Amino acid sequence: MTQPTTLRRLTREELIQAFQWCQKNGTADDWTILAMAYYRHGFDMNACYCFKKGDELRLNNSLPVTIASDDRHNSSPELIRSRHRLRA
Repeated sequence: MTQPTTLRRLTREELIQAFQWCQKNGTADDWTILAMAYYRHGFDMNACYCFKKGDELRLNNSLPVTIASDDRHNSSPELIRSRHRLRA
């Protein structure tokens, strides 16, 4: 019985192939899984890059930012994004 790819240790060639695949058509989750594989192998800088790439894709796919008025603060604009409220 062979282990699933996520549980077994990948070879360097497999890591390179996975990185190239993610560059072409990887989703945010694919980048995160690849980052965890790099981290398990001790390639911290590669893992950090992949985590950042996954986060970047998640932010690009999130709801658009809208500007609303908040009368409590002298009508200063307020950024509202999905469920989080960020003040400008």
